[in-house]
Amino acid sequence: MDFWGSGPEGRRAGGFSFHLLKANAPEEEVRPHMHEEAHFVLVLDGGYMSSAVGAPLVSDTPILIYNPPGTSHQDRFHGGKWRFLAISGGTGAEAAALCLRDPYAHRLAQGVADQINVTTPLALEACALQLHGLVTPLSSDEARKAKTPPAWLSRAVEMIFLSDNPEITVAQVTAEAGIHPVHLARVFQRYLGCSPGEYLRGHRLERAATMLGRRLITRRTRCGRR
Repeated sequence: MDFWGSGPEGRRAGGFSFHLLKANAPEEEVRPHMHEEAHFVLVLDGGYMSSAVGAPLVSDTPILIYNPPGTSHQDRFHGGKWRFLAISGGTGAEAAALCLRDPYAHRLAQGVADQINVTTPLALEACALQLHGLVTPLSSDEARKAKTPPAWLSRAVEMIFLSDNPEITVAQVTAEAGIHPVHLARVFQRYLGCSPGEYLRGHRLERAATMLGRRLITRRTRCGRR
């Protein structure tokens, strides 16, 4: 997907692409255009002019915009410069372009922008799926089941818990659980309070801390025997 911006080569994870870009076109040169894929734009600096529902005429603070696939717009930066994060991919919800006010959505997108070069592919994909989950309405079946954790959740958690593979993907977990990636991300957030990627990072930190603790105990035991 092409954006009116330039920057280093982005990253891909699952069916999504992630780019940190600088606007490179004067606002008067940006013509109405369309993106075939759904995408999110997190404005990091500068005044952004968007036709998305809920967006100010010209933003003066960081904002997060969601555009469904096939959206035709003329979104642009006032003055033709400044920085943004673009996350594209996914089927997207059948909805109008939106300005997202949800603090959790902002935190997810900002986390990608801050750590785009070091975050694992699983975490990147999980963040994108979480964002899509926030703009995709619950089906009636999902709403009925919302009070009880689904049976597959324990299998997905166990797979992540036992994995030593840093390149494990959401697609692998969803294939094991037999559910859609967006649904996985939404259910993780609802019942565990985090994304699949956040759960994996937390588990790795716990494992590293446990291993370090064991080494310290072993070292002290050896020193005590001398």
